[in-house]
Amino acid sequence: MSTQVDTSASGAMGQAGGVLLTDVVTATGLGSQLSAALARWHKPMAVHDPAKVVTDLAVTLALGGDCLADLALLRAEPGVYGRVASDPMVGAHGKVEQPGDHAGLPQLGSDGSGDL
Repeated sequence: MSTQVDTSASGAMGQAGGVLLTDVVTATGLGSQLSAALARWHKPMAVHDPAKVVTDLAVTLALGGDCLADLALLRAEPGVYGRVASDPMVGAHGKVEQPGDHAGLPQLGSDGSGDL
């Protein structure tokens, strides 16, 4: 038995892989931990949890997406991925005021500040 690897330019994985990633996030508790870590960026009247936005972006990348518009892959399957934020809403979550200004973005680290 031999194994062949296809290195052609295509999506990293099929929709089944996106479902598997979503299930792993839920089963491991990563979603709730990420939600807690990003809670300070969740505005009171906001519809979308920042953790869900980050997770949706990660799944989109895994499915071969390379821009915000590729979130349409997930939006096309609301029964599978739930509500997915619009492109402008996702852009607002990661808005940076000036190049090099990362004040609006979560800082990831283990310095005890409550960040990831």
